[in-house]
Amino acid sequence: MTALAAVLAALAAGYALGRWRPGRRLLSWAEYSAGQGRHRPAWWMAQVVGLVALACIWVIHPRRSLTNVRTWRADAARTPAPAYDPQWAQRRTARTRLGLTIALLRARRRHTAA
Repeated sequence: MTALAAVLAALAAGYALGRWRPGRRLLSWAEYSAGQGRHRPAWWMAQVVGLVALACIWVIHPRRSLTNVRTWRADAARTPAPAYDPQWAQRRTARTRLGLTIALLRARRRHTAA
């Protein structure tokens, strides 16, 4: 009977903590306190809370966390600069004129066929 009571108490406590979500509230406080500046003691406590949260994420979801880190590092890689083309303006207008000419010819064909 005592084991059943202990199991029911554990389930009730887990449900209550799940509904109350102290982790989210604590992280919200830590984010707010971290933005206040280093001259307050709350900033140092916020750093501890943030590190504990990161450690929990790495323990609970190691694969997802590692995938996120790899993705962030891949996104941070710089793409090469575009090559300079001195005739860029002439080529741009030529393509535009050619495209416009082709579009006009196609439109003319549609009107004559109809």
